[in-house]
Amino acid sequence: MYKLSVRDINFIRPFYAYLNLFLITPWNDFDENTVCKPIVVKVYGCVLIVLKISSMLYVGKIGIERNLSENMAVSQVIIIFVSQIILVTLTILTIFKSTFTDSAKWRLIFNNFQLIDRKLHNLGVVELRILENFYSRCIIKHTVFFIFVGYILYGWLQLIKSTFLKLVLANTVSDFYYEFLISILIHTVVKALKSRHQDLNIRLIYLSRKPTVAQEMRKVVLQYRILGETTEMFSRMFGYQILLIIFHCGLVVITSLNNCFLFLMAPNNQHQLTVYFFTCNLCMFMYIVWILSTLILPVEATTQESETFIDLCYKIQENVIKKSAEFQVVRKLTLRAEHFLRKFNAAGHFEINKTLIFSFVGNVMTYFIVVVQLNGIDLFKRNTT
Repeated sequence: MYKLSVRDINFIRPFYAYLNLFLITPWNDFDENTVCKPIVVKVYGCVLIVLKISSMLYVGKIGIERNLSENMAVSQVIIIFVSQIILVTLTILTIFKSTFTDSAKWRLIFNNFQLIDRKLHNLGVVELRILENFYSRCIIKHTVFFIFVGYILYGWLQLIKSTFLKLVLANTVSDFYYEFLISILIHTVVKALKSRHQDLNIRLIYLSRKPTVAQEMRKVVLQYRILGETTEMFSRMFGYQILLIIFHCGLVVITSLNNCFLFLMAPNNQHQLTVYFFTCNLCMFMYIVWILSTLILPVEATTQESETFIDLCYKIQENVIKKSAEFQVVRKLTLRAEHFLRKFNAAGHFEINKTLIFSFVGNVMTYFIVVVQLNGIDLFKRNTT
């Protein structure tokens, strides 16, 4: 399975099993179409949630936030505190949904993919290019992620004077890893949807060259409907996770810009200490750019492939002789395909497309200006005292 292409949904099984360890995905047996050990899963999920809440309480006990407030501006402490709340909420929400609500939805999504793969003859397709293989890329992503996290931990240790164990127990590392894995999972499923939309578009182009297309087109539109239902179900499953990740990305970008601003305003005798903090924020900024690119760009590309299918249907309709029986069938199939067009959204609050990038940048800059004004007030108070 490690050599399978994205065109065969079975490629995801080893990665899905790995995510089971963190309860990012439910414990499903896709061969039997059942839940594996449902009682054990519920107990395990409750234990993980309790451990997460307990670790939050332990953070307050060891006083890391107090240490932060002594070394950082008030605006920095507030943003970091809110960012940690969002990350913890993302982790707990994902564990809760995988434990109690999303098991049947995952089985339906997997069955939909397998049905389409059988129709498109994608079962057993392998990826011979090493750099295009999913697990090769996954290893590279994990390596880069842990290098970034290691350096960021080093920078934080230079600032807050805390032990490594205390910092790990501060939830930051585990929650960032949860966000990292969730982003990879979302990217993987979206990429799988894009691949099948491309296959359907190729199939339509082939049908457009045939004298009679109505019967074969009906089958392709049925597969398109299944992909649309899968997209809609995927948006319902991961909508709030995507919403929380986008909010967290915005806060981290504001934090990075704010910290860089404070670095430039710091006294010369503190530059040696804050240089680690400055480079850490650059690493965080690069991480956020990667997260947003894995969320927005594949979704936009998949939506474009889905809309291309509608355009091809209309082109086929133009090539069919009007007032014929086949023209009426093709026309109805085109309208039906247009009805089945589904776009990705964040829990119904907004659509996920390239316009989100401009909205994101605009909101980040607005709140960054507010934070800079708060920094000015804070620096004035410190100078007067």
